[in-house]
Amino acid sequence: MKFLFFLIITNTVFFVNCSLPEPVDHITYLINPLKGTWRINGNAFVNPETSVYKLTPIDSKARFQFGTFVRFDENGSFHGFYRAQCGNDCFTKVEGTYKFRNDNKISVFIKEINRGGFCNKESEVLNKNRGTFELEIKKNDSICLNRVVLNPQKNNKH
Repeated sequence: MKFLFFLIITNTVFFVNCSLPEPVDHITYLINPLKGTWRINGNAFVNPETSVYKLTPIDSKARFQFGTFVRFDENGSFHGFYRAQCGNDCFTKVEGTYKFRNDNKISVFIKEINRGGFCNKESEVLNKNRGTFELEIKKNDSICLNRVVLNPQKNNKH
């Protein structure tokens, strides 16, 4: 009888502990919708005034890809880069991090911008928050990142 009572109490405690929802401060996706390499309309998060970034899937069948791209890694880092057909251009690389927030949003932090080739600006270490963007997933497999909080002056990491 004591053993049966012990089993009932143990299972009840286990069931209650396992069924309580844990609070979350950000969205955890089973599949990160940003993961991978995308074509992007401009250098990724370089201009603090840009209100919308459009990410479109790259053509995996194309042998060469030219333009501006961004790669989002699973570990929360991103890498923006530019490829041109010739070497007579300014090649910009952007390194930073992103973090998922509540309500389908990400916050973006730029560590540095590297420039090479024929550029008007020098490379720079920014360490700046670039704001929060809402993900809008389109039917054609593209994603729009719409700026919802403009934060170009804050130097705190997200």
